[in-house]
Amino acid sequence: MKTKTKTKGSWPADTPRDICAMTWWPSNAELMHDLVRIGYVDPKRKIVDLTYGRGTWWKKLEADGVKLKNLLGHDITSDGVDFRQKLPHRAASAHTVTFDPPYVSTGGRNTSTLDEFNDRYGILHSEKTPELNQERLINPGIKNATRILAPDGKLIVKAANYISSNSYKQAVRWSIEYAESIGLELHDQMFTAGHVRAQPGGRKINHSRNNYSVALIFVPGKAMRKRPAKIK
Repeated sequence: MKTKTKTKGSWPADTPRDICAMTWWPSNAELMHDLVRIGYVDPKRKIVDLTYGRGTWWKKLEADGVKLKNLLGHDITSDGVDFRQKLPHRAASAHTVTFDPPYVSTGGRNTSTLDEFNDRYGILHSEKTPELNQERLINPGIKNATRILAPDGKLIVKAANYISSNSYKQAVRWSIEYAESIGLELHDQMFTAGHVRAQPGGRKINHSRNNYSVALIFVPGKAMRKRPAKIK
């Protein structure tokens, strides 16, 4: 006789209990593995990755034998799809949309690492100030992702606060506020702790070193949930 799964609150009893809001995930691949385990990403349904780049998010799942035939990865450097423009998907057609934008601006730097930075995020260039980065890259990506998000879907956006020109930039709050302004609701936050990068010798430190990023999990708000689903 099949036993009916008991629930506690709104969580099924068999939901993994070892997934914490802050963990030392070695990379986004391990983070994505846990996003699947907790049910935020369903490999059996349509997934759109707006910043596929080198496919880092999906490497552990692929190594574990998870079939990702419903994953559609975009990268302006490979297929020409620009997340700042209208995406080539029907409205409300994707169960999961992932977006890992270049949330740290390049400032006035012009170094040999910029091409690698842009390639990693699947973009042609990044803006020089945090405010322009948010306005011209991140917000348009969130807006276009929202259009294709199914009523029962999840939008996963990576973000991080950071220091620029000796000023603390609350980029996480910027993304949350913009997403909520266009009808999304913040469902969860998953923080990735990590190592800090080396700083040039002699540089004065006026703030604590930021050694974390956060995956913001958004769901459609009440008005958006009334849209008919068009899962492809």
